[in-house]
Amino acid sequence: MFHRFSCPASDCEGGTEKSAESPAARPKVPLYVASEAQLEQATADDRRINLLAMNLVERNNNATIARGVTVLLGLGAGVAVAFMETGSTFERAAWGAGTTALVTGVLLWAFSGLRPDKADIYDVINEWNSHHPDRPLSP
Repeated sequence: MFHRFSCPASDCEGGTEKSAESPAARPKVPLYVASEAQLEQATADDRRINLLAMNLVERNNNATIARGVTVLLGLGAGVAVAFMETGSTFERAAWGAGTTALVTGVLLWAFSGLRPDKADIYDVINEWNSHHPDRPLSP
């Protein structure tokens, strides 16, 4: 059996309950973005801000490639030193490991500026929110 919802005439309009507040007065729920790629998708409607987000995605991808190349270069340098070094196996392995750590550490430090940090993401989100207050984003 169905029960019909009834409301006082002052609260109903055309048989349906009226909203307590207008849709424009309701607070907007922000869309949470967890990565640069999600930020790029969320800002697709605004070309200028979307270009900023696409730049962050590109920087993130370049940083990932640079880290991979850095590890390979470090390992290559370590293997080369280990085979060039004379002495016992332990000494050669120690020189190789030390060279690997040194080369990898220096190159990772040099490439660390490629990856976008939280401030870069906040800048794009703040830019979006200032131009689109009806569709806020949040990190």
